[in-house]
Amino acid sequence: MRQPFLSSSALVFTAALVFTAPLFGCGGAPGTAPDDMSAAAHRREASRHAEDDQRPSDLDEWPDLLDPDLHLSAADRHAAHAEAHRAAAETLERFEDSRCVGIPPTARAVCPLMAGVERVDLIVGGVRIHLTDGQDTEQVVTAARCHAAFGRSQAREGMPGCPLYLRDLEIEQSGPHTLDLRTPHEEDVRALQRRASGHAPAAPPSQSSPAPGP
Repeated sequence: MRQPFLSSSALVFTAALVFTAPLFGCGGAPGTAPDDMSAAAHRREASRHAEDDQRPSDLDEWPDLLDPDLHLSAADRHAAHAEAHRAAAETLERFEDSRCVGIPPTARAVCPLMAGVERVDLIVGGVRIHLTDGQDTEQVVTAARCHAAFGRSQAREGMPGCPLYLRDLEIEQSGPHTLDLRTPHEEDVRALQRRASGHAPAAPPSQSSPAPGP
């Protein structure tokens, strides 16, 4: 019996499936975890895969060439990718909303440590931030947690000097006018300490004695 002819693109696609199917057989596809990109980027990828889901594939005309127990059709794969990206976006958005109750979206992008910091002490795993008199420490902690969640939904891009844009940050009030920022990742401690120290006011210049007269 004469075998059906496949276009070169279908042959390439078939080969790609054979070698990559094991990579996607267990767990989600690369790039679909929540922290792989921003919520907006996940939404864009979901839309792109949803559009590709509607496009015909050469392989859809020859389903007998693929083992149905090992491979999904091209449309099914795109649909699965779209759903994974949508779920990732929703995870980021729900997390941000849970940390930002009562804080409008326009205020979430504002770093609460840009002002009101008196000094920064280095501690094990992070920093202790001393606030100036008049600051509501509990409110600052709430705003800091919100800003950190906002940063996560933005893939932590856009504010490279912000200590709250580091991953898995622990933010706790440690005193009437202090809050502690800690990271469980040893490789991030120096970055956290450096970024937080940058929010402390600069030390006043030393007063030099006037030069003696002739």
